[in-house]
Amino acid sequence: MTENDRHDKRMDMATAVEEHVDDGDTVFIQWQPFAPMAAIHEIIRQDVQDLTITCASMTHGGDLLVGSGCVEKVISGYFGLELLGLSHCFRRAVEEGVPRDIEIEEYANFNVQMMNLAGALGLPYVPMKNLLGTDYLEKGVDNRRLEVIQDPFTGDDIVALQSFEPDVGLVHAQRSDKKGNVQTWGAGIEFGLSAADTVIASVEETVDSAVVTRDPDRTVVPNHRVEAVVEEPFGAHPENVYGYYDIDWVTKGAIADAFKSQGGVEQYIEEWIHGVADRTEYVEQFIDRMGMDHFHKLTPKTSRSAPDYGSYRQEVLR
Repeated sequence: MTENDRHDKRMDMATAVEEHVDDGDTVFIQWQPFAPMAAIHEIIRQDVQDLTITCASMTHGGDLLVGSGCVEKVISGYFGLELLGLSHCFRRAVEEGVPRDIEIEEYANFNVQMMNLAGALGLPYVPMKNLLGTDYLEKGVDNRRLEVIQDPFTGDDIVALQSFEPDVGLVHAQRSDKKGNVQTWGAGIEFGLSAADTVIASVEETVDSAVVTRDPDRTVVPNHRVEAVVEEPFGAHPENVYGYYDIDWVTKGAIADAFKSQGGVEQYIEEWIHGVADRTEYVEQFIDRMGMDHFHKLTPKTSRSAPDYGSYRQEVLR
């Protein structure tokens, strides 16, 4: 194996999940616009079990995982479908134990992010005030990683939240080089990817490292954190990826309606996960069902930055 081969982290999604996601793992799931839907589908396809899933805000991808029966526990501050209302699978699991009972470890949205930040920084805990005076300190305390302590400088009460380090982080981004330098633009990435022991990054395209180094500030997940790079066009659908495609509200609405019953979830999984071998077949089936016009309508129009910042002389003025 050459030095160049050792730095090549490209692989297919089936291999990435098989090698890096195990039963019982805690999995951080980046939410939109970098939702790792292709990875979530493959986890279900491989029937990985007893997962703890976490993100400050859980949406469609988390709901699908819960509805598949792969999830044992949820650690989050929000679980919903935003404009489309409640998360049907999550609510059904909590209220009825269908398809299985799940445990909930709930914090405020911001707390989850700060616990991951502490994990990323190698700190034992993060001190916060926002939980003081809330019933987070009264209800289900045994289920939460927190303790009220005294601030050593003021003597005031403060809440210490234990740092959090997921086993695996999942993200779908715009691009990466083969070494695993993952670049995004258009929104921020949550701290869970920096806290995770390893990251599986699917991307719309892999590019030469020279492209990455020309624009280094877009590298939000550096290669030392990434174990697998999967080139997976359309890998976030039905969510969006800035510069590549918009949210598919038609499909998301249809999925939300289907998930109102467990039978609808099982039918979706059979058709769109077990019914296709990989993301390539998923895209082919999507175009066959929805039409090429609908597929192309998701592509954004080109937009240039404004204003024009101008062209300047190269010599140094003294």
